[in-house]
Amino acid sequence: MSKTTIITFLLVALCLGAFAKESVEELQQQVKRNEQSGDMLNLSESLNMLGYALWEAQSYEKAIEVFNRSIAINMKMGNQHAAMVILTNIGLAYADLGQYETALLSFRKSMNIRRDLNDKTLVASGLLNIANVLQKLQRYQESVDNASQALELSKELNEVKLMKKCYSVLAEGYQKMGDSKKSMEYFSLYASVQSLIQKQETSEQQKKSQEMVSAAKGEVKKIEQEKSKREKELRLASQTLSETKWLTMKQKRALSTKEQLLNQQKAVIIQRNVFLVYSIIALSLLFIVALLIFVGYRMKRRSSLVLEQQNKEIVEQQEIIKKKNLDIMKSINYAQRIQHSMLPTIEELRQYLPESFVYFRPRDVVSGDFYWFTPTSNKSFVFTNNTHEVDPEEEILLAAVDCTGHGVPGAFMSMIGFNLLDEIVSVGVADPNEILDSLNLGIKNLLNQEHTDNKDGMDIAMCRINKQLKTVYFSGAKNPLVYVKNGQLFEVKGDKFPIGGQIIRSRQPFALQSVSYDDAPVMFYIFSDGYQDQFGGKDGFKFMSKRFRELLLSISDKPAEEQADILEKTRSEWMGNEHKPIDDALVIGFRLA
Repeated sequence: MSKTTIITFLLVALCLGAFAKESVEELQQQVKRNEQSGDMLNLSESLNMLGYALWEAQSYEKAIEVFNRSIAINMKMGNQHAAMVILTNIGLAYADLGQYETALLSFRKSMNIRRDLNDKTLVASGLLNIANVLQKLQRYQESVDNASQALELSKELNEVKLMKKCYSVLAEGYQKMGDSKKSMEYFSLYASVQSLIQKQETSEQQKKSQEMVSAAKGEVKKIEQEKSKREKELRLASQTLSETKWLTMKQKRALSTKEQLLNQQKAVIIQRNVFLVYSIIALSLLFIVALLIFVGYRMKRRSSLVLEQQNKEIVEQQEIIKKKNLDIMKSINYAQRIQHSMLPTIEELRQYLPESFVYFRPRDVVSGDFYWFTPTSNKSFVFTNNTHEVDPEEEILLAAVDCTGHGVPGAFMSMIGFNLLDEIVSVGVADPNEILDSLNLGIKNLLNQEHTDNKDGMDIAMCRINKQLKTVYFSGAKNPLVYVKNGQLFEVKGDKFPIGGQIIRSRQPFALQSVSYDDAPVMFYIFSDGYQDQFGGKDGFKFMSKRFRELLLSISDKPAEEQADILEKTRSEWMGNEHKPIDDALVIGFRLA
């Protein structure tokens, strides 16, 4: 490195140091001088610098006052971009003061200018500012809406760093709203984008390091070429000197002995000088090569340390995520044990329905589908629309239920539904249609759906089996009852509205329907939509309702356990290795004769 370069670096460092140490008092003096001179452009710049200095000194109110003066000047000059930046700074300063409503007002004023400038990047960052302050105000839905708009713009612009910030705000917003599923989805996206950014930065750093090493190698090669050129010139000079020496010695033979000795001494001096010059050049070249190698090593070492630190941070973050995932999975596994303990066993069901099976495959560890049954023994149940005398020992209530969602959110709904069914039956409600009406009312009240945006609910197929009358009484919320009799498949459709969910003012009570099986054995099926909605096959299509019913018809004459095995094998072959389960799957089958 030359002396000129070193002096230049020192001057730049001194200038930067002097600017960094510039005090609030000095900036105030600059503002006064610019006011006196009437230089509005320099006055605006000095006011901005003073505002930043006061902000860093935590004199937020004074900083806001100074920024407001600067806005007035920039608006007069028509400098909208500067006004936008200053309004954003004012919003951040108010946020530091905890005055979030005022901060929100400033951010929205800034947003108006961003939209006028028609810059999508500025609009996306402005929406994020608004989303952050709305979270502070506990207006989580508005915060999520603004962050979602910012995310769409970020994706359109392919601004990865903005996308990362959007995922962070959305993850926190949904967590505050109690939607753990969406929160985890956005947290995972945040972690993935963060890892991608770190990989990109690491790749860029490696690329710069390689470029610097290549440049150093180029310099070394250049010096070696220069060295080779000098050596060649020295060899030619030496050859010329040797020839000159030979001619001189030939001429000296005619001279006196004194002159010959003098010429010999001169030749020795010339040789020494040439050797000295050669030595100096060689040492200089060696020094330059060594210096370049040392600089390259230092740069490579520094780059290696940076990469090592970045890799360490990535490993630490991965460990944190791994630990959080492990904790979440422990909780989910515990929830699975609770859910399984609530569900009746197939052995219990077969005490009342010997020829029956339950095909139950949750998509995740816990399920939003569940099945429920209870005998009506020792309960005085009487059908409201049936005058026959009924033997309670021969009656069974059986249901297949599909709750909104799957995984943890679906499991919460399944526990609510299971407990409500037990409570409804315990107070003497026995008809399937009345059970569904009571369940619908219970879900609405429990989730306060009349006064909130909650639209969670469930689809259900409910049967009451009376063996003495050889009749199955059925009510359905969207889901049907399918049965096979004498080699033909029949379907009893449920009502078109679900349990809970969206408020339907004109909905009617659930209908009660019946199927008799007195003249021949009948195979009955109730189910959720998870089996028929599964993607698979060579074209990646859904299994579909028609194919599912054809499958049920084809296996209806087989033993119950074999039917369950065929359902499992068919679904597994349909998904193959390329498709994963998209929903919980539940199919219940029972034969009555």
